[in-house]
Amino acid sequence: MSELDLPRIDGVIADLKTKLLEDYAPPQIKRDAHPKLHGCVQAELIIGEVDERFRHGLFKHPGTYRTWVRFSNAFGIQHDLKADTRGLALKVLDPPGGESDFLDAEDGEHSSQDFLMATHDAFFLPRPEDYKEFAPAVKKGSIAVARYFLSRPSRWRGGLALYMSARVLARNPLAIPYFSQTPYQLGPHVVKLQATPNLTPELTRSLPPAGAYKTKALIVGMALSVSRLRVIKLIARLLGKDPSPANVTAFCDRVAFRDSLRHALMSFLSSHEAEFHLKVHCFVNEEITPIEDATRRWKNTASEIIPVATLRIPRQVFWPMPGMPTEVAQATSRMMDLGENMSFTPWHGLKVHEPLGAINLARKRIYLQIARFRRLQNGVEASEVLAQQGPKSYDALRAIVQGISVPATSSRFDSALSAYPAGTGFGSVPETQNP
Repeated sequence: MSELDLPRIDGVIADLKTKLLEDYAPPQIKRDAHPKLHGCVQAELIIGEVDERFRHGLFKHPGTYRTWVRFSNAFGIQHDLKADTRGLALKVLDPPGGESDFLDAEDGEHSSQDFLMATHDAFFLPRPEDYKEFAPAVKKGSIAVARYFLSRPSRWRGGLALYMSARVLARNPLAIPYFSQTPYQLGPHVVKLQATPNLTPELTRSLPPAGAYKTKALIVGMALSVSRLRVIKLIARLLGKDPSPANVTAFCDRVAFRDSLRHALMSFLSSHEAEFHLKVHCFVNEEITPIEDATRRWKNTASEIIPVATLRIPRQVFWPMPGMPTEVAQATSRMMDLGENMSFTPWHGLKVHEPLGAINLARKRIYLQIARFRRLQNGVEASEVLAQQGPKSYDALRAIVQGISVPATSSRFDSALSAYPAGTGFGSVPETQNP
């Protein structure tokens, strides 16, 4: 088991709390990582006939599990066309086993299996304590982040991992792959997880043209990055332009809708279901598939990748919009609140899926303390969140947001769909409610 430098980790936690209070105000304190919510949606994790070697824990028997899925951006509440790591977090409800079969996350949650994934198969920091210097660089912008990684050879591989995760062409959160980045136990095995999208013809046709999207993303990224430079500000003033952050933001919003990923998610799920294939990437040895250094990629050519489940995301509404029937607006508001208030950590889960490595060990302490801090600042009770994310609440919301219970509810669901934006383009769209 990895060991942590607890004083340094506690220093990281203190810095994160300070940063959150600087960036947000109660009762709207966001996460320190993955703060921008694209959507919290309902799904089903379907376990079929798994290779007998990997029939452990969640994958031991065929079955279907209610699942919450949270889509997000990793760094800040910013324009979606700015290069960023995208996140996929799963909370599988009621996995098999009694309370003694679960890990102790120290927060009282013993009824879910969480998996956290992002858009690259390696992490960007080799050690958890490195975050102490990384966090201030993020606040200063892309150029400061680049300087952080270039300042020491030991950081170069992590910088490459962050670059690779941010350069994924994300036109819809449903159309890109995600990776656990860090390893988990799977019974006697060690694995990483992958979620690859099922790129159906309908999903592929819904995506905006790649060339135009890349061009607009380049314009937005350049505008947001170079506008911080003093020389650029000076040139802008000499040309009679106001280089204030508000004006730069307004320019980027004219180039493309700042919440285009949520818009794409809303539009597609209003008329289609989506799927991901969940797979495990198997450990071979420390040279090929290292456990402790999360910045090192696992080599695909030397290791098995085995399918273990299908994540099905049904057609649904999940975000409140003007014009929705009251019942649906209230239900989608609850889902949006859940996306903000739920806690996701690798330590929510069964012992047979125990997270491994120093990064995961640090996450246990950091995620617990930050979740408690956010909820305290926002006046949110942990017990209320556990009840709202549980199976009974899930089923009650499911009847409304998926329109599957009775004809009257179905008609309200159909009426709610008319309030959702049509198409998944990335230009101007109707104003929507923000969290």
